Amino acid sequence: MIYVVVALAAEARPLISHFHLEPAKELEALSVYRRSDLALIVGGVGQEATDWSVGALAKAIPPDDLSVWVNVGVAGHRLHEIGTAVLARKVTDAETGVAYPMSLPEGLHLETGDVRTVSHVETKYETEDLYEMEAAAFCRRATELTSVDLVQVLKIVSDNRRSGTLCISARQVQGLIEDNLSKVDLLVSRLYRHARRLSQ
Repeated sequence: MIYVVVALAAEARPLISHFHLEPAKELEALSVYRRSDLALIVGGVGQEATDWSVGALAKAIPPDDLSVWVNVGVAGHRLHEIGTAVLARKVTDAETGVAYPMSLPEGLHLETGDVRTVSHVETKYETEDLYEMEAAAFCRRATELTSVDLVQVLKIVSDNRRSGTLCISARQVQGLIEDNLSKVDLLVSRLYRHARRLSQ
């Protein structure tokens, strides 16, 4: 089973359409969309919301030992061009300092970078990390549910020093995800094949 966790409805809409997902009416209170082998939850902004949503999704649709978990969303970076898709090498909780090294799939040819999860919107971009608000909680919970190499974080750059967070609209967020659907699909497909190999 593939589990996709996003924070915003604008991030979810292109993924729901691309993966041909339907609302899980029995899980309507959780904002879950699914098909037979993939479930997506719109978890809300911040670590607390993400922690809860990963746990709730796993309880509602119990994962097996080789389930695939992917966090997709937007993030800020000081220099990257808006629209750049970046696969996380490492995710760090800015408040606690706890870091989650990622096991990157081979041969994806995606930009990689470090992700820093913060509790407030970042406006200074003082490091070379991507700044966002959910990935650390996602990694903490998802790595309790499956193999570390089946947990991945893909962030799309939505803001930088030239164009800050105040410039972002829901329509723009949706467009950024739409423009990178092929990369999301490639990542999910690669992880799914890897999980199947591990199960044999």
